[in-house]
Amino acid sequence: MKAIKFFISLTLILIFISFVNSDSIKILNELKSVIDESESLVKPYYVSNVPELNAYWNSFYSTQNKAKTIYDNAYNLLESGIELDIDEELDLELELIFQKEDLEKKINLIKDLNDLEKAFTDRLASKNSNKGFEITINDQSITTNGANRLRAEYDRESSAVYLLMSKYLQSQSFLKGTSGLGLKTALMNVMSSEYCYQVKSGDKVINLYSNGIKKSESQIRDEAEILALSWIKTGNYGGLSGESRDFTIIGRIYVDGNISNNVSSFERTFYFNFIDAEIQNFETGYSYCYLNSKTVKCNKVEYYDSNNNLIKLEKVEYNKSAKPFYPEEIEGQIFEKWNTSLDNIISDIITFPEYEKIKYNVTFKDYNGTILDIQEIPYGEDATSPEQPTRKGYNFLRWDIDFNNVKKNLNVSATYEEIVFEYSINNSSEGISINIDENVSSSKINLSALINSSGQGEIPEINITASNANDIIVNIPATNITSSNLSWNGIMKAPTIVSISIPKKEGKSRSQSIAIKIGFDEGRLDFSNAVRLFFPNEAGKKVAYFSEGKFNEINTLCGGDNQTWVDINLGGVFGECYIYDNNDLVIWTKHFTEFVTYTEVDLPKTDSGTSGSSSSGSVSSSKGTNSLSSKCSSFWVCSDWSDCTGNVQKRSCQDSNNCLIPDTKKPIETRECNLYFEEDIINLNSPTKAGLGLGAVIGFNKETYGIIFLGLFIFFSLSIILYLMKFKTFK
Repeated sequence: MKAIKFFISLTLILIFISFVNSDSIKILNELKSVIDESESLVKPYYVSNVPELNAYWNSFYSTQNKAKTIYDNAYNLLESGIELDIDEELDLELELIFQKEDLEKKINLIKDLNDLEKAFTDRLASKNSNKGFEITINDQSITTNGANRLRAEYDRESSAVYLLMSKYLQSQSFLKGTSGLGLKTALMNVMSSEYCYQVKSGDKVINLYSNGIKKSESQIRDEAEILALSWIKTGNYGGLSGESRDFTIIGRIYVDGNISNNVSSFERTFYFNFIDAEIQNFETGYSYCYLNSKTVKCNKVEYYDSNNNLIKLEKVEYNKSAKPFYPEEIEGQIFEKWNTSLDNIISDIITFPEYEKIKYNVTFKDYNGTILDIQEIPYGEDATSPEQPTRKGYNFLRWDIDFNNVKKNLNVSATYEEIVFEYSINNSSEGISINIDENVSSSKINLSALINSSGQGEIPEINITASNANDIIVNIPATNITSSNLSWNGIMKAPTIVSISIPKKEGKSRSQSIAIKIGFDEGRLDFSNAVRLFFPNEAGKKVAYFSEGKFNEINTLCGGDNQTWVDINLGGVFGECYIYDNNDLVIWTKHFTEFVTYTEVDLPKTDSGTSGSSSSGSVSSSKGTNSLSSKCSSFWVCSDWSDCTGNVQKRSCQDSNNCLIPDTKKPIETRECNLYFEEDIINLNSPTKAGLGLGAVIGFNKETYGIIFLGLFIFFSLSIILYLMKFKTFK
């Protein structure tokens, strides 16, 4: 039973809360409707120059902004699902109701002001007339004989009403009730507005409501006649010439259908000026204005903005031109002209502005600053993406900034993502061949599975063909690999084209051909067996490598382009060597770093007999050309002697400097040999490093070996004798 009671109580509480929530949402929606209505009100162009009206509009905007803020806060609170207790819910509802009612009052006040203003125009201003003050007088002051006696003109910004009196009118005797002039009727139309609560003129006060009820039409007509008669103090209308009368409207707003005495009233004072028009009668079909202290034929020019709001009204003398007037600036647009001619105006004009959109330059650039396209885009419109650029080794990713809704000059750059190639090797016993596509920008060989924490490991044979790096081929034998940096994670960079700076050399001109980086950026990778780097079409070039930023020329010529020779002879001071293979260049090395091929020629001699300044070149990937100086020094390089066949051995020698006319004698390429001593000949001619000079020949003969052997024998003999003498002395 208790459980049932608890369930019923809980249900009732939830129903109550849902009703409270429902009321809050309903009131919130009502406030939103009032806010929407307030935003439909447009401030008239002249209000800023009328202090009374401007104050009301400023108050209206302040209340409108406050209501918007409270609405947004309440909406977010209810949308968040936060549960409010009963007191909090009631406080929220009361605040919403208060803001709704306060904004409604301000809206009604603005509407009242607008309605009273209509009484001075040609629009509906009361229940009894569809003509305002100005039009009523202009229509009713025409006599049966067609004479136009009185013209009215209303200046909103100065709150002035000009009553232009013809000579004919001024000579007329006073007519009871100002009958036929339209003055009484016009005043009645203003006073008939349901929002006009009271009128003052001089010391005269006219109350238009009695016990909260508006006076009848006949009563208001009588009040208007009395007021008009009070303005005329002489027997004819001429006595009004040059006179001025004030006319103050006091208004209150309705609350629940009744006039409210508790709401602050608003006031606006108008000034009626009676002007001698100095015209016998006004011509039918023309409007008249009081301009520059004189009465002239005129026409109205109404200027509207692009949203169809009246922004200025100008009265222009007949057949004259309007004064230059420029509308407010519109973001992103330049005012060009009004769509109607404003010269020699002879009729009322309604005109609208014509604008031209400001155009901005949208410049599309590639990654290196190359301009791909320049588009001239009108303000607020979208640029069009040009054809996607291409970049070797990269995929186009996107344009770096948005170029829709352009509102300023833009520099749009292409962004790319690297085409990264990574090949993982997990087995140290299986040889690998890797081909790297020419479009790859960054390539890596992942050896981490074979490398220990000390940066060492055993790797299989790896053959790399780098189409993205001038078709360089890397042949790594099965070998042990060691990093000079213990932090090496086993990722080895494949050949990558780089740009370097070759140091200058006195009297020489150096030009880079190809530079590559291979290995590990933060340290050196060393191999127990030599690695072969194949540079296509680079024969005749000089080569060098960088180690810890130091430029090191490779001057050692390989005695053979084979693994056996280099593994035996490379190491220690002879860490690298090179050899030419027809048109190609081969480098053998036991470590990875930056390698560069380049040309080097003598600079021309100056008058003083010294060479000019040296220079060095640096390019990123293009192959250089082999240029020769006017004097070329031959540098002969010979292959190993062949096996002894028919008592003859042969070899091939070539000038590594490719001189067109060699300046030294070419070494012999054929010699006699003895089959009996073939083994000795082969052993004696195992290539070792020889002195390198102009015309030098790589490879020793038997006489040279004999001298070296004798010298070594004498050196070791003397060493032993000195050691024994020293030992004996010590003893």
